[in-house]
Amino acid sequence: MKLVPCNKQQIKGIFNNYYAKYLSQHDISRHYIIEYNNNTTFSTCTFENNIKIGEGRGIYSLLEVDDKCHINIQYNTVISSPNSNSPFNPKNLFYNQLSNYTIGPFYTIIPNEPVIWLPVLYSHLQMEKGFKVLNFYRKTS
Repeated sequence: MKLVPCNKQQIKGIFNNYYAKYLSQHDISRHYIIEYNNNTTFSTCTFENNIKIGEGRGIYSLLEVDDKCHINIQYNTVISSPNSNSPFNPKNLFYNQLSNYTIGPFYTIIPNEPVIWLPVLYSHLQMEKGFKVLNFYRKTS
């Protein structure tokens, strides 16, 4: 199998069937769950020691450039991080961009059958300017 760039339809399919979960890069006791909704809204729940401590919300739009999908993200509400290195900390230079920024393109191996876990790589514009991984998990009915 080959890692391929995702198009807009593939990302819509992932968003419809999966939620994203990722661990904090700055605090081992924190993790986040992102739910992308069909109406182009999203919510990001912040957990500390597996206890929900807040929820951020916003809107997103999928952009396709040369058959590669990107996502524009616009947070309306943000749960601030106490870690100054986090983009969710008000003193971090990236914090002001949370109201309107774009990430992508996205890369994964599109499975032939439903899977429980689907890692998706994406290019991000933060200080490290590298690839990050969003882990998508199948939604339960």
